[in-house]
Amino acid sequence: MSDASFEAALDAWLARLIEPPYSLAPLEAAVLARLLTAERGLTSGRISRDLELEHALVLRAAVALAEKGWIEADRGRERSAQLHLSLAAAGQALRPA
Repeated sequence: MSDASFEAALDAWLARLIEPPYSLAPLEAAVLARLLTAERGLTSGRISRDLELEHALVLRAAVALAEKGWIEADRGRERSAQLHLSLAAAGQALRPA
């Protein structure tokens, strides 16, 4: 995916997720949109770099999304500061068929 098409897809998801019926907080929408544009799960560190956001902000949004059932978050190695993030069933359902 080229940078332009990636950014367009990310922007489209952001616009959709911030509006009703989803009404996610902008940071939550950004993290979920990034996962929706990925072919598979990503680490919170990767999302932080891709979106040029502080890692702590991405972690906070990821935890909120996991609590809402949109994504799954796994610490992986016990001492890792990163979370391994993937779409939960609710998040997968957002992808077009």
